[in-house]
Amino acid sequence: MNNSILDQMLMKAAAPTPTSVGEQKQAAVAAAADTKKQAMGAMPNFTAEQLYPMMVGAQTGAGDASAKQAELDARYMAPMDLWAKYGNNDATNALIGNRAEAQQRLSSDQSIQRDWNQAAADTVSGIGLGAFNGLAGIGALATGIVNRDTGNAMSQGIQSINEAVMESQSPALQGRRRVNQALNFNDQRDSTQQFE
Repeated sequence: MNNSILDQMLMKAAAPTPTSVGEQKQAAVAAAADTKKQAMGAMPNFTAEQLYPMMVGAQTGAGDASAKQAELDARYMAPMDLWAKYGNNDATNALIGNRAEAQQRLSSDQSIQRDWNQAAADTVSGIGLGAFNGLAGIGALATGIVNRDTGNAMSQGIQSINEAVMESQSPALQGRRRVNQALNFNDQRDSTQQFE
């Protein structure tokens, strides 16, 4: 007898083969699960900035109606569930780390307090900004009627001033603004999908 034939026979005998119907079914289910994981692909690379509105939405349910499955998974799945669905790989681990960073930012934005001086300064800057925007907006509109380019330049200047004033406001107010913007983003996306 040839040695190669003997080796093949020994390899076949040593290979684990399902012997019962239950083991065969388990092997088939495991193979189908692996195929499905490969077909689904990896978790998208969400940054901490992209995950921030998702974490705000996870607290309130805003954005759930319009979220795709990967976003819902990123919002609600525990790390073990993410690893089971998408695999224990760099992309999934990056998602888990970025999600933790976004949750930390959200927690900080929601819990930061301001003192009386900051509250007074925020109030004064908010009132001043409102008055400035009203007058400057009318001026930009009038200028835009006469000369479109000058009106656009004036509007951009007003926007720059708005951004500078908002950046000078207290960290607590800036945090509340970020939370509200994330809520608005989720609500608008849900509303848009509802009417499509």
